[in-house]
Amino acid sequence: MYTAKDNGKNNYTFYSTEINKDIVSRVVIENELRIAIEEERLNLYYQPQVNIETGKIIGLEALIRWQHPTLGFVSPSTFIPVAEETGLIIKIGDWVLNKACKDLKSLQDSGWNSLTMSVNISMIQILHKDLIQSVENALHNFDIAPDQLKLEITESVAMSQPEYVISKLYSLKEIGVDLALDDFGTGYSSLNYLKLLPVDVLKIDREFIRELEEDTDNITIVKALIEVAHSLNMTVIAEGVETKKQDEILSHINCDQIQGYYYSRPLPMNDLVKLLTS
Repeated sequence: MYTAKDNGKNNYTFYSTEINKDIVSRVVIENELRIAIEEERLNLYYQPQVNIETGKIIGLEALIRWQHPTLGFVSPSTFIPVAEETGLIIKIGDWVLNKACKDLKSLQDSGWNSLTMSVNISMIQILHKDLIQSVENALHNFDIAPDQLKLEITESVAMSQPEYVISKLYSLKEIGVDLALDDFGTGYSSLNYLKLLPVDVLKIDREFIRELEEDTDNITIVKALIEVAHSLNMTVIAEGVETKKQDEILSHINCDQIQGYYYSRPLPMNDLVKLLTS
């Protein structure tokens, strides 16, 4: 029944062993995820965001990781949808927010005072009534300046319920946090809609960056996106930068920051500190 509903209204689906496997897998993930939350088995890794002119790390993006004792590494693309469907994303989101702020405070106490921290926010969290209070509590509990926290939403989230999302984003802006629009270019938002969002940072999706070296049209598109973002007083971060050539092209077309394997993979806290001190 649920499979038929996922395919749209007035559909039918025959039972198959594949459907049964998917259901069993989902139930296992849900049950194990509940245990992981309760026993604090989830981890945060941090990927540096680098100033393209100076080459210095100026920000971090918090990325959730789950290493299960028997299932092995469970991809966020596998367990995050389950967390959203079951409402577990609220607990996970609160944990991520507080853990990221706690680790940022630890870094600040060690001398890295200018770093910012980016945390992803899902649509379920946007809709939740306690989001504003949760953000305020995390900032207060760990003594983090609001402008050192960046909350990221994807373009698809921004487009799902535009009026409500814009209203919620303005409420977040009143706290003083920065807002970032992630995966830009993968959805259907118009540039006219972009100017309505109270966004400080535009993150260009890795799909555009991947083909920069082979496709001159892609360079033109990315350059145009950067120019539009700058005209709206937004900082631009290019995601998925993996080569020196990509870095050079982005520098030439005035991108502000880059993030990707060319500089660093996402790192656990201990390895991040080693990178910062190297």
